[in-house]
Amino acid sequence: MTEIGDKKYSLAQVVLLLILVLGLLLAYWTVRAKSDITLTKPVAVIGQGFSTVLPKGAGWNSEETWKFQEQAYYLGAMIGTDPENATSQLMISFSVAVNNEVNNKLLAKAMALGGGIGEEFVVEGKGVTTKIANITIKQNRSIEIFYGIAVLGNGRVVEIELVEGSGASGWGRGLMEKIAASFEYKQPKEMDAAAAVVKEVKKDGAGAWIKKQAKERYCFIGVNGESERGFLAELNSFSSSSQYSASFVNAYFIRDVGGEESALRATDDLSRWVWVSTPMSPQGDKAGQVELYMDGYGKLNLRKGLEAGTCFPSQAAVPDVMLDAVIAKMAQAGSSKIILDLISAEGRIVPTSVEVKAGDKGKAKYVAEIVSLDGTGAKQIIYYDASMKLIESKLNGERTFVIVPATKDAVLAEFALWEKYIQSLGGFLEPVRPTAPTKSRRSLRNGSVI
Repeated sequence: MTEIGDKKYSLAQVVLLLILVLGLLLAYWTVRAKSDITLTKPVAVIGQGFSTVLPKGAGWNSEETWKFQEQAYYLGAMIGTDPENATSQLMISFSVAVNNEVNNKLLAKAMALGGGIGEEFVVEGKGVTTKIANITIKQNRSIEIFYGIAVLGNGRVVEIELVEGSGASGWGRGLMEKIAASFEYKQPKEMDAAAAVVKEVKKDGAGAWIKKQAKERYCFIGVNGESERGFLAELNSFSSSSQYSASFVNAYFIRDVGGEESALRATDDLSRWVWVSTPMSPQGDKAGQVELYMDGYGKLNLRKGLEAGTCFPSQAAVPDVMLDAVIAKMAQAGSSKIILDLISAEGRIVPTSVEVKAGDKGKAKYVAEIVSLDGTGAKQIIYYDASMKLIESKLNGERTFVIVPATKDAVLAEFALWEKYIQSLGGFLEPVRPTAPTKSRRSLRNGSVI
């Protein structure tokens, strides 16, 4: 017996009383936690027309800017300061290329987590319809998982995932609904303009562009004010007798930085292409081949080492070797600004602002300003003459690179150790009939480049 005041209680009665008090406290703190969760101001994806809010208060720590990786922007929040020990987490992604599993993503996500789909519901935002499912995991009923997806068109997809940790007491669905209801999307007119320009470039054909260009172009690359730190070699050819009629070969190397070589072979309308690239270390060694294959139906296949994946780029997507052709088409049509999805040889798809202006530097007829919208702040200014020949290109990022045209002989004289390698680049232009990338990891060229 336990004595409280003038009354005596059994141990069982005391335990029941404590359980009742704890229950009341838990209910209080649950209501308090729900009421303490507020929302941030909308956080926009730069240049993409999409924004969302995040939770704050009640222990939530939210990011203030989107972070870009490979083909998507990411934004998150969590209760705690360490992702590995966070009690609850929220992650939102904005992809710029549709995954081929998008139509079955809810089920695929549940299976990947070893669970099943429970309750499903739909939340309407401004220009965004999000399908959400509560994913139940039998092995761990102490957490709640909500996952949602919204397909926006033009390759854009939003995904949201909320993991409500143990003791969170059921606020997950309500928070998920508030976040999804805040989604707002309006496709920028610059993306529509980009899709129109890319369509015209493909209609003209890669061959029409190649025939206007010199078969070979060589440049010096300066770094942070130091001239002739590196070289750039660009070769192209067109053969109407081959299915993959257009060939683009690029190689660059910068002392103390490294470089890359790549070869892209495409059909004239760029509906199908194979792109193989290999990075080079500052010592000239090569490793880590990347293979990209566009299959003719809009699906891009990627192989990088043991990694493989597929996606469907937007109508505004184009390999970066065709950037000059896009800029020339803009200058011809009088287009001022577009937002491209620029595909790199490494498989990244980066939204990129491209603006063409009248020249203001010496012989420059046109000036193109290219800004990467991946959060790095990288900006490139390219000066062209009246025939769209390169005068100078400046790239500002972590370092400043200046690219200026040079003769082949001048490049060979400055980089004598690379003469054999540079002379051999023409071998990549031989007519071939490439196929989809296989599990083979053959490099473009064997051995050292020096």
